[in-house]
Amino acid sequence: MPKTDKNNPNFDFLEISDYPKDDYLKLVRFFCYDIFEITLIKILMVGTVYVSLLITLAQTYSFLQNFNIQYFIQYAPTYFVLQFVTVSCCGVLSLSTELFKMLKDLRMFVPKDKNHEIFKKMKNEAKIINFVVTALLVSGMISGFLILIPAENDEDLYFIYDLIRDYTIPAWKTPLSFIFSISAAFYAFVVLANLCQFIYGAYHIKYQIEITVNTIQKIHDLCETRDCNCEQHQDHVKDILKFGILSQTRLTDYGNKVIKTIWPEIVSYSLFGGLFFISMLFLMLTVEHNFLLYARIIPIYITGALTGISVITLGQNIEDSSVKSFNYLCTLKWYNWNKENKKIYLIMLSNQMVPFKIKFSEDIAINYTLGFMICRTVYSVVSVLIQMKNAKF
Repeated sequence: MPKTDKNNPNFDFLEISDYPKDDYLKLVRFFCYDIFEITLIKILMVGTVYVSLLITLAQTYSFLQNFNIQYFIQYAPTYFVLQFVTVSCCGVLSLSTELFKMLKDLRMFVPKDKNHEIFKKMKNEAKIINFVVTALLVSGMISGFLILIPAENDEDLYFIYDLIRDYTIPAWKTPLSFIFSISAAFYAFVVLANLCQFIYGAYHIKYQIEITVNTIQKIHDLCETRDCNCEQHQDHVKDILKFGILSQTRLTDYGNKVIKTIWPEIVSYSLFGGLFFISMLFLMLTVEHNFLLYARIIPIYITGALTGISVITLGQNIEDSSVKSFNYLCTLKWYNWNKENKKIYLIMLSNQMVPFKIKFSEDIAINYTLGFMICRTVYSVVSVLIQMKNAKF
């Protein structure tokens, strides 16, 4: 049952959601949060962090001892992807519980009428997001499992196989190689689940913005059913406007807290993700390869691209919902209100002149503009690398 709260606005069409019990993204929440509360999974992630750090130290030492361009290009992708995995595991271990608590502390509203149009829209979108996130996780794990396919040049691409070959007894080589290979699927799952935590939180923000827009629309509906100049109507308008301001404040504070919390992780993801992408392109363009290399790399690129598209699209939808809210505010017949309501309306209007965006900095937000910038950067990098290959770099 929905919760009650003394600060709950006295509306007959809204109630506070009993989150997480009434969460329609339970499947996403399980994959992105709940599963990481299992003790065995936590132990596996802690072990992954230590193993990744040890391999990183060994590989760094090897780079310093035997450094040449070809050697670095050969092993750089696995070097940077290990950093990516380490950041993901650390992020999940240290931040997941805190991010989930922030979402629980965010009072989320739902329509009391379960047949309401916006409620039906929420359920339908939740089904789509549950499917998309599940598909991304399965695709990522498949990409990880492809490493299980044995190849003759594995020791020339994966530094861990080189270590196993040189520093273990022959009887251990096959079991250790298999353990590393099978663990790649787990690594892929953790990385994608960590990224999908954004999709989970962003969906709830989007839904709350749409609830606010729908609530503001009630002002227009009330004007058609009662005298706009009566005191009862003015009081109801004031309640709705105050709810709009408080809702905007809650969502902005929540967004700022989340970005502040995950900022180090964002920087690390951007750095190591970019280095992994570039190093993989270098490898594909400069090292002799075969079908198996394409079979392993292309699914990773496809999964990464689909995940990026999902994140950017949801970020743009949040911005569009915020713009829709401001545009609707501009159409309200404010001239029928008393002075107090006009002042509140002016505050709300000024606050929403700048659309709500999930921003990493003053100039970077998750929207189509960011997507276009990424595509342009990728195109530039690929063009340069192809020119370098043609020049027989």
